[in-house]
Amino acid sequence: MGADAESGRGLLIVAAYADRWGVDEAPANCKTVWAELAPDRGES
Repeated sequence: MGADAESGRGLLIVAAYADRWGVDEAPANCKTVWAELAPDRGES
């Protein structure tokens, strides 16, 4: 992915903010991306 790319950053953002995340395969060539975020993440 180049610096000028207009797509492809979604999972990088998910990985940066999520405590856990993954991809589940589904029928008909579909995928579901899931993420878990801690409610206290980022608090001092």
